[in-house]
Amino acid sequence: MIRSSLALICLVSACGRTQSSPIAVVLDSLVPGTRIGARANPVAQKFSLAVEPFFGYSDTNYRAASGIRGLFLQVDEHLSSADRPSDSARIARVMLDFDSRQAATSTLEVLTRKLGPPERFCYKPADKSLHVALYFWPDRQADGLLLMIPLQSSRLPAILTFGSVRPELHPDFKSARRGGCDAA
Repeated sequence: MIRSSLALICLVSACGRTQSSPIAVVLDSLVPGTRIGARANPVAQKFSLAVEPFFGYSDTNYRAASGIRGLFLQVDEHLSSADRPSDSARIARVMLDFDSRQAATSTLEVLTRKLGPPERFCYKPADKSLHVALYFWPDRQADGLLLMIPLQSSRLPAILTFGSVRPELHPDFKSARRGGCDAA
């Protein structure tokens, strides 16, 4: 009887465990203890993040791997300029900025080795004010990891977004086309 009870407990415990996706492992390596869907407040406190209006939390001085600066947690609540995320707010997206295009390119190489080749997109709006290479690794359903690298000098930093929707489904990238961008 005791053996069968122990076997049942072990079986239930093993079934309850879930493996982290490779993308979740990458996120945890860059922002330890952070995962999409977790409560945002404990993570914000752990990293001393400030409230970011309309968004959630941020710290532009956050440093992780070489060349990464800036950490932003977008929460799953609609916030106004005066709102603070509630204690029950969950992390919807995690964004990291890069110091330089070179740092983002280096990260692209590392991510490709760890996650495989990304889906490539090129974003160039009709007014030609911006030219951006988009690299997407799908995770579950329509979300995944998006690396956005501006191809010309611009105020826009390269950004790595965990929990991003696919570029063809993202309202900001409706004109993005599949395939790589021509050399800038």
